[in-house]
Formats: sequence, C-alpha cells, structure tokens
Amino acid sequence: MKINIRLFLIYAFFFFIPAAYSYPGRIYNRLAALQGYKDFSLFHLILLPSVLFGILFICHRVITKNYQSITINLKTNLLPLTSLFLWFLAASISFAANSEIDISSTTYIATYLSGLLLYFAFINSTLTSKEYLGIFTAIALGSLFPLVLGVIVFFKTWGLFSNAHEFMYAHFDQIKMQPYFQQTFGNTGNTAAFLILITPAIFALLLQNKLSKPLKFLFSVTLSFALLNLLITDSRVAFLTIFIACYCTAYMKSRRCLLIFVIASIYIFGLIHTLAPNFWSLFIERLEVAFTLQNTHEDTSVALRGSAIQTGWNIFLHHFLTGVGPGASAYYNPYTSAHQFNVEQAADLGILGFIASIALCIAIYVRLGILLANRTSPLAYQKFVFIIGPACYITYAIMANVALNIGVINTWIALTCAFLALSEFKLSNTEPTIMTADTYHSTTVTLST
Repeated sequence: MKINIRLFLIYAFFFFIPAAYSYPGRIYNRLAALQGYKDFSLFHLILLPSVLFGILFICHRVITKNYQSITINLKTNLLPLTSLFLWFLAASISFAANSEIDISSTTYIATYLSGLLLYFAFINSTLTSKEYLGIFTAIALGSLFPLVLGVIVFFKTWGLFSNAHEFMYAHFDQIKMQPYFQQTFGNTGNTAAFLILITPAIFALLLQNKLSKPLKFLFSVTLSFALLNLLITDSRVAFLTIFIACYCTAYMKSRRCLLIFVIASIYIFGLIHTLAPNFWSLFIERLEVAFTLQNTHEDTSVALRGSAIQTGWNIFLHHFLTGVGPGASAYYNPYTSAHQFNVEQAADLGILGFIASIALCIAIYVRLGILLANRTSPLAYQKFVFIIGPACYITYAIMANVALNIGVINTWIALTCAFLALSEFKLSNTEPTIMTADTYHSTTVTLST
C-alpha cells in the first residue's frame, strides 16, 4: 500500500495537536516510557508535533523538488510574514538575553520557532477538496477526545444543577473542576482558547453545501460538544466572539443566510428570556460586570484582570528592550500573566515583541477583511473557514488571555499560524468545481500552479 507522506504528515499534525493532551498522547507517552524514554514527558510530547511537522513538511517539499510551492506571494503574505518574522526576531533577542531561564527555551521553540516554521510549511499550499475537508476531519476527530471526556467528567463530578447561578459559577470551584481540567487543557482559559479557534471553523463547514452525511454527522457532534464545553468554561469573551463570528460566516455564505441567522438569533434569545429568565438575567449581569468593571466581588476573573494588566505593563517598562524572556513573565507577574496578549508579549519580549504582536493582530484582521470584502470570489468561503478561527483566537487573546508559557496551549499558536498560511491556499487544478460564497451552483475554476 502506497502511503502519501505529505497527507500523512498533514493529517497526523492536525489530529495530534488537540488529541495530544488526551488519551492518544497519554498512550504514546506510556509506550515511550516502556521503551526506556523516562525523561520524555507529556509536556515535550505536546511540543514536538508543531516543531517537527514544520521541519519535516518543508524538507518533504525540498526532497520532492516541489520548490514552486515554497514560492512566496509577497502581495498576500508580506504583512503576516513580516509580523511573524519580527515576532521570532524579538523572541530570539529576548531568549539570548535571558537564556538562563528554563521556561524561555521551551516557550521559544514551541511558540515562536514553530509558528514561523509552520507558516513556511503551509505557505502557498495547493489542496484538493478532499484534502481540505480531511484537515478539518482530523481536527474534529482529535478534538472529540478531550471535549467528550471533559463533558462526561464534568457532569459526573457535579451532577445536574438545580439553578443557573450554580452552573454559571461552577468553574470558580477549582477543586471540583480538577477532574475536568485533567481531561481537557489544564484550566478554563486554555480550553476556551482552543474552542474559540476551532468552533467558528466547524460551524462554517456545516454551512457548506455538498458535505457527505458522515462528515455532517462528525462536524455536528464536534460542534455540539464544543458548545457544551464553552458553556462549562463560561467565557464571556468567547461567547461574544463566536457569536460575531457566526454573523460573519452567515454574511460570507449569502445574504439569505445572514437574514435567517438574524431572525433565528432574535427568536432564540427571546425563547431563552421567556423560558429561562434567571439564566438570561444572570448572563446579562455577568456581561455588565465584565464591561463596566463594577460589582466584581463575586467575579474574581474580572476583579483581578485590571491588576494583572497593570503589573504586566510595569514589567515591560522595567525591561523595555529585551523583556524578561519568552514565557518568563509568569515568574514576575503574581497573576501568572498579564491577561492581555500585547502587554504579555511586551513583558516577555520587550518593545520589538510588543510591536510584532500588534502587527500580527493587524495581519490576521486584514486577511479576514479582504475575504469579507471579496466574499463572492472563487475560494473566498473556503479560505474564510481557515481565517475565522485565528481572527477569533487573536480577539480572545486581546480581550482575555492566552498564556503562551504553557506547553499545552503553545500549540494553539501553531494552529493559528498554520491556518493563517492556509487561508491563502490554492485549489488543485485537478478539481473541476468549487462553490462561491453567494451562489448555489457550481462554478468551474482553473488555477495555475
């Protein structure tokens, strides 16, 4: 049987990134221990895919003499490539200045090096429709391990809730939430960051026409468990960001789809307000606390965020040029992080890291804006499926928190960089048809390679 090395690498990467922290990773880790690799921890196992995949895939392109696929289109890639290179440069300078800190080496490799490698690995990719769907199939299958187990363990620990207040504040009980954290990604913030990266893409896929019944079932089950876990994490930023992402997706699909989504949203919100008034009022109350920063005595996450950001900014001012080292601000900030992406990068990497992180955010939003503005062009919707996750993730990072010094979620940055590169993929010229965003008929597309 002939094995397509390229596809094997792609599918294994996208499956293993979400599954590594669950049973597939644990089984592999035990097998490695049986072979005598006692120092090969789960932490290192999670770091390996993003780094090795980038290297292996680039090498595979060179070995197969597929040099044309490495060609960079500066018109579409200049801004993201510049921001990623500046980010990597800032991390390299900061790491050189703070190399004595253990966490800096792992964060440097898992976040900044792997992010740049993966962007180069996927840049100017050519995919068939089968490969395009295969990537998200691998992500969905890998995601089901932590998501399903997380839901099962959560309700096994807590049972059925008697009221909305108990459910919505359950995640503050760190002791009873430990079994859930062990089955997912360590804490609610890590899990929410992952959910916000994959949920909009899965939703967008389900709106595509001509999905096979098995894929519709798989994506529907994945989306259902993703939403259940989102309710468990109770991340207000994640809820709002995904809601806006759904509107963007409906707009990309068609005007008719957007109208249906608006009407459905009004109906669902009205239904919740009528049938579950306590749940609705509590949710609105928590939103008001987050945006007004008042009455925060019950909501410790909001109460401490402002202090965390201020502390992170002070760390940056005291280490203006090179920061304290990649991921090392966790040792300086009593709140473990600044709880704001750009401030955290400033504290870690210094002024250049601060500028690079802002440039990366702009690059992702610009790519999203271009696709929204040209939604009827060929492949626009398919490219949108790749970019909507990174756009939501970076929004969550700006408004909430993504701690890049934790190995488990450094891989979310790896996924973000891979998706960013794939948002400019080309359709294989062996593919006869592709759907545009605003039509329901097939349109022939011929692309040069």
